[in-house]
Amino acid sequence: MPEGVNAIVLCEDLQAWVFARRALLKLGYDARRIRVIQYPRDGRGGAGEQHVRERYPDELKAYRSRAARMKMALIVHVDADTITVRDRLDALERELRQRDVAPRAQDEAVALLVPKRNIETWIHFFLGGGPVNEETVYPKFDEHESDTWPAAEAFAAHARAGSAPAGAPPSLMNGLTEARRIV
Repeated sequence: MPEGVNAIVLCEDLQAWVFARRALLKLGYDARRIRVIQYPRDGRGGAGEQHVRERYPDELKAYRSRAARMKMALIVHVDADTITVRDRLDALERELRQRDVAPRAQDEAVALLVPKRNIETWIHFFLGGGPVNEETVYPKFDEHESDTWPAAEAFAAHARAGSAPAGAPPSLMNGLTEARRIV
């Protein structure tokens, strides 16, 4: 799918943007065709989740409008934080219902990436090569976000291959399944 596809990324923060962009590049997307929806930069906890949840209905409608005339993909990243991945996905679905937007269809190139606890969980899994605990808050890569490129590339490689890395946490397995929607 990537050749000639325009990708829109709706995410919580800079780290998620760097991860998603690098994964998309590894999947073959053209850097000039990847656009990020501006994310909150104030660092307040919760601001990123609210931003994604509230923008999701509008971005899904925009995706549908654009997909009718060009190849499109929408990548949505929101951390599960202290709730379950299912709870976070349900919150996104509730927002669609409240705004009278139809749920995501099975054939739409829309990937919902919801790491449990946060994106650093997935990054530390790939960079550390071993098990991670989805309740642990792993350190951020503030001002070193690009150091996480190998993790994003490994994520993309597994998504493309349809493979599952040994010991991957459940939210990462869900994320890889989601990413296959845009491969």
